[in-house]
Amino acid sequence: MPSANLFLNFQDHLKVHNQWFVDGRNYGQTSEEWLANLDKEQKKSLEILEKAYGSKELGWVWFNRWRVFYMACAELFNFNNGNEWGVVHYLFSRR
Repeated sequence: MPSANLFLNFQDHLKVHNQWFVDGRNYGQTSEEWLANLDKEQKKSLEILEKAYGSKELGWVWFNRWRVFYMACAELFNFNNGNEWGVVHYLFSRR
């Protein structure tokens, strides 16, 4: 993930007028909901993944990879009450 200040180093064509940090709790909760939905819709999810990756075995592999991804995102974005990881928004204008 890029640092919050990355875009400040590239202002030749765009200018950053404002930036603000939104703590990660909302994204953490969203990740938990995505995980719950994936588990709730396991059969349907597996059918989609098996079709996308060409086999039942790879469907399970990718199902579990998505589960780990959602769990990791939830933990990281909820860590330290959402203040460690978050989402940065920017307001740009053209130069």
